[in-house]
Amino acid sequence: MAEGIAFSGLGKLGGAVVEKIGGCLEAPIGRQYRYIFCLNSNLENLEDQLRILETTRRGVQMGVDEAKRSTRVISPSVEAWLDSVNEVTKEVERIIHDKPKVEKGCFNGWCPNLKLRYSLSKKAVRKTSCIERLQAESINFNCTQLSYNPLPLGVDSIPSKEFKVFESRISTMNEIIDSLKNDEINLIGLCGMGGIGKTTMVYEVAKRVKEENLFHEVAIAVVKQQPDMAKIQGDIAEMLGLELDKDSMIVRAGLLRRRLLASEENKRILVILDDVWEEFDLTDLGVPMIPLELLSEDEAWRLFRERAGDSADAPDLQPIAKQIVNGCGRLPLALVIIGSALSRKSKGHFIKHRWEDMLDRLTCTSSASADKRLSSSLELKDQDIPIEGLVRYGMGLSLFEGINELGKVRHRVYALVEDLKSCYLILDSKADECVKVHDVVRDVGISIASRDKGALVRHGVVFEWPRQLPKSIAKLANLKLLDLTACRHLKTIPPGVISGLVKLEELYMRGSGFRDWEGEDEKKGRNVSLREFKFLSNLNTLEIWISDASLLPSIPIFSRLAKYLIVVDFSWSWASVYPIQRQLILDFRMQIPSACGGIDSLLKGSECVHLNGQGSKDLVHELLRDGVQGLEHLKALSIFECDTPECLVNTVNSIPQANSAAPAVRGCGKLGNLFQLSIVRCLTLLKRLSIISCHIMEEVFVKESTEDVDVAIEFPKLEFLKLEGLPRLAGFCRGIDGIEFPQLKELRLKSLPQLKFLFLRRSNLPSDSQENHSAPFTSLFPQKATFPNLEVLELTQLENLEEENGLGEKSVDEVEFPQLRILRLYDLPNLVTFFPRSIATVVTSTDHLHNTVQALFNEKVAFPCLEELELEGLHNVNQIWCSELSNCSFSKLKGLRMEDCGLIEEVFGFGNLNVNDGGQHVKFTGLTSMVLSRLDKLIDICKTDHQGIPLENLTYLNVSCCASLRNMFSPSMARGLVHLEKLIINDCSAMEEVVAKQEKEQEEEAGQERRIDRTPFPHLRGLKLINLPNLRNFCHVIHPLELPLLGQMSVMDCPKMETFSLGCVSTPKLRSVDIDHKEAWKGNLNKTIQLLQEVRCPYC
Repeated sequence: MAEGIAFSGLGKLGGAVVEKIGGCLEAPIGRQYRYIFCLNSNLENLEDQLRILETTRRGVQMGVDEAKRSTRVISPSVEAWLDSVNEVTKEVERIIHDKPKVEKGCFNGWCPNLKLRYSLSKKAVRKTSCIERLQAESINFNCTQLSYNPLPLGVDSIPSKEFKVFESRISTMNEIIDSLKNDEINLIGLCGMGGIGKTTMVYEVAKRVKEENLFHEVAIAVVKQQPDMAKIQGDIAEMLGLELDKDSMIVRAGLLRRRLLASEENKRILVILDDVWEEFDLTDLGVPMIPLELLSEDEAWRLFRERAGDSADAPDLQPIAKQIVNGCGRLPLALVIIGSALSRKSKGHFIKHRWEDMLDRLTCTSSASADKRLSSSLELKDQDIPIEGLVRYGMGLSLFEGINELGKVRHRVYALVEDLKSCYLILDSKADECVKVHDVVRDVGISIASRDKGALVRHGVVFEWPRQLPKSIAKLANLKLLDLTACRHLKTIPPGVISGLVKLEELYMRGSGFRDWEGEDEKKGRNVSLREFKFLSNLNTLEIWISDASLLPSIPIFSRLAKYLIVVDFSWSWASVYPIQRQLILDFRMQIPSACGGIDSLLKGSECVHLNGQGSKDLVHELLRDGVQGLEHLKALSIFECDTPECLVNTVNSIPQANSAAPAVRGCGKLGNLFQLSIVRCLTLLKRLSIISCHIMEEVFVKESTEDVDVAIEFPKLEFLKLEGLPRLAGFCRGIDGIEFPQLKELRLKSLPQLKFLFLRRSNLPSDSQENHSAPFTSLFPQKATFPNLEVLELTQLENLEEENGLGEKSVDEVEFPQLRILRLYDLPNLVTFFPRSIATVVTSTDHLHNTVQALFNEKVAFPCLEELELEGLHNVNQIWCSELSNCSFSKLKGLRMEDCGLIEEVFGFGNLNVNDGGQHVKFTGLTSMVLSRLDKLIDICKTDHQGIPLENLTYLNVSCCASLRNMFSPSMARGLVHLEKLIINDCSAMEEVVAKQEKEQEEEAGQERRIDRTPFPHLRGLKLINLPNLRNFCHVIHPLELPLLGQMSVMDCPKMETFSLGCVSTPKLRSVDIDHKEAWKGNLNKTIQLLQEVRCPYC
């Protein structure tokens, strides 16, 4: 009653006031109550907004990362925004972390904690507003730059030049800086002879004026003797932060001029042009010239003394040192080079000889001509100089008195090159057998050569050398070297030319086009005959190609050769790329006497021998006649398509060490084995072994019953082993129980139909196998075989590799290939598992086999370094990996290719995951490339419940001819492919969508279709969808989809495709789509894809 009286007593006016006050209080009071009662909805809204902000943050961060990789400067506003987002994210996480405290309440849950609910809810609302503000700010990043070009490099990028503080240099430096301070002087020239220190001086000037703020910007460009004006413009512009993206020299010059003259705020710019020659006549322009004088005698001595060390002060060396300084002409470059060389040379009583020799070189022109004129024999500046070219010019110019043999000249040149390197007159080159030289040294060499008129110098224009051999060349009776390498147009060498070169020592014809040698029975024709080589008594080096063995004369013409590459009816490609000096590559299809041309005399001294054809039979027998002794010299041996003895080498008497590094046999129909087992201990240098198409070979090495050898053998240097096309091969060697390949890096096995498994099974081991050399094989390798450094294993067309036994025995604990990088398994139709798990897993029938899941790789296999895995034609494999694999196995896998494996239903299927105390299994975090093809039963790449199989580093994925695959990815898997750049899907007839929609149960539980809260495929650049007859869309999501980097897309033969995604799609870099070989674009991707239906139904 009191409330009513009081209220009514106010009257109409008072009632209006109260109503007004109540209205004002309603909003703030209601807001406070909403903090308490709407906690859950406020937190949910906060989490939703945070997810949206996180997606935006990732997009901005991607742009920032890309800009940093391009060395661009990030906008301060962007950096500040990212910092704010990171801070807000941490605060939101703390709010969400406190939610369980609210739910716990007070008094053990009997009473809600209203204070905490109020506080947490209020924080959530405020942080939501903060997130919305940050989200709104990010919109501006689409209109403004995220990053900017970095500041010009300026003088900080100038290479460090050691500037010596000499009195003569200080005065010059001060004169230059004083001139630069004079506003009336715009151009200054610094002149002086080469090596006097001009470049060092101007670099020091650049740093000084910048430090003293005389100039705001400094740019330096090197002009050189033959100026590249575009490069000069680019160098100046780059140091000034100007981008010259135009091709026209006039336009570039205008842009550069504008940048130099339109500097803001009257900024001063210093442009330094270094190494200027006569193209710029600075004197005529009225430019003040400041000469840089030679060092004073005292300064020259101090510089030399600093470089040469204490030896220069020795009583017996100081007089020589003084003369050397005078001989250097007080040039800083010469003093530094020679002083440094003398500081590193001989010690003890040899040092004086070295210093006197250096003085002789400086004071005696004739003494210095050999090595200095040698330096000027080719175009030297910025070029790789072949040392062999120096040999030839040195010989041709008679630079080495008393040396008339090319071989000795070559020795001398290599010694001189090392000598010149130590003096810094010649520099190392990245190219093999080449050097480089400083331009100042080059110019000095040219000067000396011009004065002495004793050198051929190619400097500037290089003229084409003649390619044909005129008959008059035969008159060059003193010619010692003739190089016709790569003269592909050479077709004719007239008769008498070769025989006339009686002093010829070296002839090179590798890659020459000449091949029409006259036969011995032919009448004198238009070309030379090989018989003319008999007149070349001094010939010791020869590279020659002979098209037919019948052209070889009956007389020995090659018997005196020390270095040779003789190719008969083979291509040049057979020539070894290794530095092998004696090579015979012969294809004798007809029987040719081994003495023809003196080939037999070269056979026993060759380092590399390739013999092919039945006509090589005599040479093969000649080579093998002396057993291992006949192979001591060999580094590579190949015998193809030729009858051989049943065993290449079977001697057991006094066997020395053999050097053969790479024997190879192919198509030798009578070869039953390669060597006797006793030979193995002599093959300590064997590096490569290839045996191909030897149809009766049963074992590689044979143990005779009388041989007394160890039961274990070793190939200490073998790096490559290839066995292919050996239909009777059943094992490597009988009668041994161990074999070691400590250095084997590559093992290739192909078409070995007798092979059942690689490693010995103890269950099938005959009781007398170690004593009986004739016991049957049960594996290719014996019980104890080690491959600690194997890097490549390739198994192809081993159709009888037993299905339940895999590649090894069942009683060992583990098979490990610790260094294996590449594994290729091709056409192994009966293989089920790489290595059997245990005896209990042995199956006894085919029906039981298909009902028992055995993984190809189980816990007994360890590949900690595997990078590439290729599986093809494995028709009995239905699961690749088991769940018990260790975490390190396959952890470095980068490339995976699977093809024609008809039972595979899931690529990353691991069976039950509740293993290893929590289901830990291998994670393919290193996988970058995957190709899947002809997997007829493939249903899933990775099921959605496999959350622990990340593929976030996958960049390339190609899937083709997988007829049962209805979709490629679940939404969760799509979110994980954050680095995928190229996706190709081809000929998958059942595919309906690439990214599947959520399962109905999940949708019902969520109450709505789940949103993909992370942008899928943020790095996708290329997409191809080809011959997918049931594809309806790419992505079955209704919210916006962003593909920020997608720039290329093709859609071919996808007749049912209606749209790309159910929601809107953003593709800022995509400007057209190749639809059935026609470019199309309708403003956005969804409308463009809809053209597929409009083209097919133009009236719909």
